Amino acid sequence: MKQSQALVLFGSIALATMLSTIWVNARAQPSGAGQPPVCIDTPPYDTVPYEAEKFISVAPGVNLEVLDWGGSGETMVLLTGLGDNAHVYDYFAFQFTDFFHVIGITRRGWLPSSQPLPSSPPRTGYDVETRAADDIKVLDALGINKAVFVGHSISGSELSKIAVTYPSYVDKLVYLDAVDLSERFDRFPEIPSAFMLFTDSDSKSIFTLQAAYARILATREPIPATCLSYAFD
Repeated sequence: MKQSQALVLFGSIALATMLSTIWVNARAQPSGAGQPPVCIDTPPYDTVPYEAEKFISVAPGVNLEVLDWGGSGETMVLLTGLGDNAHVYDYFAFQFTDFFHVIGITRRGWLPSSQPLPSSPPRTGYDVETRAADDIKVLDALGINKAVFVGHSISGSELSKIAVTYPSYVDKLVYLDAVDLSERFDRFPEIPSAFMLFTDSDSKSIFTLQAAYARILATREPIPATCLSYAFD
């Protein structure tokens, strides 16, 4: 991995962490009768009984969360964007279970998957080659030898790398508003200026925050994704 590539990737992760920290410190009134539910800093996995969750080891000390929404037929693998875990697809995956066996992978670094410290020097483990290899190791552990890979945002890098390095595993690739962070990502620096438009009132509840995202960033974050990064108490 080139040094410039590593700086872009780790810089993006650091920026995402910084932005999350800003909003994790937001506080709302305690939940009570008639109050909407509050987010907690860990997604409520146990309250989602309709999916199977397992952890698969892809390296010493590195276990990845894998969600299985069921279905039959060819396997569809859902890969997430930066800052998300596989629960971001909880309200999405069931659209496809009549035609596919749908699973999702939470990449290393994002809970509840392992968060191994990158070795330094050189900084490795979060480069696109390793992340793509992690995905293939999950498929091997599940006995899957070919799949449709669907990726959002940063996972565009993984989709392309899997196609080049592991072509026998690929039936189709689906890019959902996906980007390639392996070389460069020009738009990311625009995000801090957009976040300056958020106000204290936007952080009162998960619903006001989601509305602000929709208004300012033209995207509505699913509840499982929001609750991974933000806390209201």
